Amino acid sequence: MNLPQFSELQSARGAMKLRLKLTLSYVGVTLLTLLVLGAVVIALTTQQFSNTFSDGKALATDARTFAPAAAAFWRPNGEIDKAGLEKSAQRIIAIEEKAGGGFANLQMQIAFTDRTGRTVATWPKGSFSGSPQLTDTLSERERVFLKNAFRRSEDETELSGATSQNQASIAIPLEDSEGRFVGVMYTKIQGALAPGFHLAAIQSLMPITGMVLLIGSICSIGLGHLMARKLTTRIDEIGEAANRWRTGDFRSTAPELPADELGQLGQHLNEVARDMSRLVEQRERLAQFGERSRMARDLHDTVKQHTFAAAMQLAIAERTVAPYEPALTNIRHASQLVERARRDLTAMIYDAPEPDFAETVADAIRQRTLEWSASSQVAATLEIEASGELPASQRHTVLRILDEALANVARHSRAATVNVVYRAGKDRAYLTIEDDGVGFDAGNATSGMGLDNMRTRALSLPGGGFCLRTAPGSGTRIEVDFELPSEVAV
Repeated sequence: MNLPQFSELQSARGAMKLRLKLTLSYVGVTLLTLLVLGAVVIALTTQQFSNTFSDGKALATDARTFAPAAAAFWRPNGEIDKAGLEKSAQRIIAIEEKAGGGFANLQMQIAFTDRTGRTVATWPKGSFSGSPQLTDTLSERERVFLKNAFRRSEDETELSGATSQNQASIAIPLEDSEGRFVGVMYTKIQGALAPGFHLAAIQSLMPITGMVLLIGSICSIGLGHLMARKLTTRIDEIGEAANRWRTGDFRSTAPELPADELGQLGQHLNEVARDMSRLVEQRERLAQFGERSRMARDLHDTVKQHTFAAAMQLAIAERTVAPYEPALTNIRHASQLVERARRDLTAMIYDAPEPDFAETVADAIRQRTLEWSASSQVAATLEIEASGELPASQRHTVLRILDEALANVARHSRAATVNVVYRAGKDRAYLTIEDDGVGFDAGNATSGMGLDNMRTRALSLPGGGFCLRTAPGSGTRIEVDFELPSEVAV
């Protein structure tokens, strides 16, 4: 296993460990939350059972089931079967005390009144004694329930409720078979929770609580795995971009992420990568220009000196063989070739550009044009509408075309003004150099003016194009256009 494969394996293992930790933490938080909620539900439920008498609606609903049987003891002629009412009350109490409802020592008292509020029957006998009118034996709160029953209220909470911690009262209006109000069945209930009731209530809730915890665990494992996988995938994408940066590929960027903390981290890392890319390109340009400067110095110190010496020797030979015309012609031709080679070497040495550290190619075009204008004494105007940077090779090519065009203006055009335009559109860039000089006949132009070099450089750009517009007396216009890289195109 080579080093890159080992590194990828270690990265995969690290991602799996992180995913497992995130999933377990998500499950742990979910289970803890469910346990707390379960404990709260059990506590509230137990408290509700402990205070069952406070639920007036449940008490009244339960008592209403006995009301039709009790109302049957009112005869159509107006007579009341008191003995039947007492037996009915006795039967109701027996049923409720047997059921218990989780209460120990449950005690009930039932009284029946006619439509005037007079007590007509009670059970146990002797309860609610002290006055023929039931209302005189009741507390203030109990009278409210009785009054609402005489109003034939349908709201259970107005007919029943707790009157003390372990006591409740229920007043139910009675109607005969024809729906006429005949009286009220009034019930008092007193009792305390049976021993162990709280434990029984908790035990009854345990299956439901366990089911909720099981379902919550399964859901939390699934959701935790999905969330952890999503998070680790985003981290892996940033890690892959970092690995490419480590190999020197600073043009690679981390993918666009949601605008959260991890997304902001990716954006910051991308900015760092762009800064590093610019620094690397500047170092490359500096190295290239340093090498060119060294070569220029070597040419100056060796080849140029040798051509100069050869020219001197040819001048001596020309004077020596002056009487011999054929030899003189050859020597003069050789002198012209040496002089031309010397001029070309001089141009190569002194035309080698200095390194530029402008932020973008647009800044470099502006800087070079203004410096050229100052040194050539030719007025220059600039029109630049562009942002962003080009790759180092394209930037160098564009600037060399600009240098060559400006050099031609200074050497040949006798122009008073030159206009340089650089615009970057949606997916193409355009460079134009136009002067108001003497112009020339393009059909008779020689390669010594650098046109072939400019054309070759322009066509080497992606989708590059080159156009020369000139005529004697009408100035010269050079147009270059090329495709922009996708990361620069707007």
